[in-house]
Amino acid sequence: EECLTAMRQAWTGEAFEYEGRQVRVTPRPATPGGPPLMMGGNSVAAAQRAGRFGIGLMAEGGKPELAEVYAEACKQAGNEPGLCIVPPAGSVTSGFVAEDPDQAWAEMGPHLLHDAHMYSAWRGSSHQAASKSTADSVEALRAENGAYRIFTPEEAVKHIQSTGMMLMQPLCGGLPPKLAWPSLELMANKVMPAVKAASIHPDLRYASREVHARWDDIVLGGIRASDGMASFADVIDAPTSRAIQAYVIDRAHHDPGALERLVGWFAESPLCLPTSWMVD
Repeated sequence: EECLTAMRQAWTGEAFEYEGRQVRVTPRPATPGGPPLMMGGNSVAAAQRAGRFGIGLMAEGGKPELAEVYAEACKQAGNEPGLCIVPPAGSVTSGFVAEDPDQAWAEMGPHLLHDAHMYSAWRGSSHQAASKSTADSVEALRAENGAYRIFTPEEAVKHIQSTGMMLMQPLCGGLPPKLAWPSLELMANKVMPAVKAASIHPDLRYASREVHARWDDIVLGGIRASDGMASFADVIDAPTSRAIQAYVIDRAHHDPGALERLVGWFAESPLCLPTSWMVD
């Protein structure tokens, strides 16, 4: 916690006291307040700490209750929840994109296996995590079809459609940047445009602050008024809007397929609604 406090003070560009002396770090970060921060961990303490500091939470997975602990800690501290990722068992936590997965496995595989071995040794036999692998060879790691995956662009799009997210670790296991860049470029140039073109709905459980802010823009700000969706600001106040949003996110945690069924029902119903409403 002292490290988090010191980093945040340092990123202001202003002088502050650190270990009994005055320090000032320059230049200021390009992003006001510094780059986004996330707390890694898989314990209640880690989730509560992230909530108190108003930063995101990246859990190791397998403990969905940490999302609720994090949300409650944010509420108690008066902080807006940030990005919260608690991967379910079997999640892809080190994903890559390649036009030729066979070649990519041949080049990247030893690095991915090194990463899997080091984390497995560190965690021990009793520690469970979504990213844990016991593979003893590159071939076995690939055959697991688990945390370490290399997708074609088309497979990556389908993965995002089915899970709502794509977790990547570009420099996994000391991967050279020259091997990591092509994966990122395919994600940016092929996968994401295809995802956007398909109007895939974001998973609010893992949404960024910007996505959550859009809720208020639509419900209270009336930014979709030109499409016929008037603001509800004259009917509900901000706390009520946030309560409705929290309910939607809570339902997503307990019933991840609810949003898809609702959209499907709207699509098949005789109601006439603008397509942009469905996307939002």
